[in-house]
Amino acid sequence: MKEILIVSTDKGGKTVVMEQTEYITKIQDKLNDESLFEKKLISEDRTRMTYSDKLAKLIITTSIRADTGRYLIRLVNDSSEETGDCEVIVLGPPSIPRSSLEVKGVTKSKITNYLVEKRDKNSSDWVRCAETVNSAKVTIEKLKEEHEYEFRVAAENAKGLSEPLEIHKAVLVKIHLNPYVQQNELNLEKYEKCLDFDKSQQILEEKILLVCQQAFDYLVRWSINIGMDDDYVGMARVSNQALIIQFILKLIEDTKCNPIECTEAFFKRLDIWF
Repeated sequence: MKEILIVSTDKGGKTVVMEQTEYITKIQDKLNDESLFEKKLISEDRTRMTYSDKLAKLIITTSIRADTGRYLIRLVNDSSEETGDCEVIVLGPPSIPRSSLEVKGVTKSKITNYLVEKRDKNSSDWVRCAETVNSAKVTIEKLKEEHEYEFRVAAENAKGLSEPLEIHKAVLVKIHLNPYVQQNELNLEKYEKCLDFDKSQQILEEKILLVCQQAFDYLVRWSINIGMDDDYVGMARVSNQALIIQFILKLIEDTKCNPIECTEAFFKRLDIWF
């Protein structure tokens, strides 16, 4: 008695009746016909195949869209052979357009804004400098003195933003010192580092030119700059030194005495208070 198989076809959902030997012969013929497949895989730069007693592995590195398709594996030993297949779809960007490019018209979209951003060299975050910039010039405020900044600008229109243009070198924000500060900078630095009243009194009496409004303004600005760097201990120290000068200036204004006398009087009062 012949063995009969009822086999579903690939198309139309129909079934056919075939002898088992005939069915096996047709399958083997198709498997042996390499023309039915695009190519037989071999190990090369992008393709690597490994085998063991229990596992066969195919590795395709840097896959491309052309690798999409049906892959078939055939297992053969002395007794029989088996096959298996799978469908592989490689997802990726589309290929370059193949049709010709034709330009039918060009329209101009007016630039409506410039996006200007800054970044402290010690940070990785870009920060917008101004909401609206309509011209090729912009004034950027609230920059920390003695800090380096990078800047970039992008043009904006109704269609969106352009790629940003960055400066090639960071910009150092320098302190603009007036002539008085330039001449007394070293003495101001010694004074602002004082940690006790005795040392402060000694420096002010030796360098009485530090008792003035310009020195007070410099120390206030310097304390704010230190605070922006989160050095609150240093900010408190410099602020304290600025307050000493402020109190002495007020004493000069009220008593009409000279700076030396008012400096001595101020520190004598401190001795009584503390």
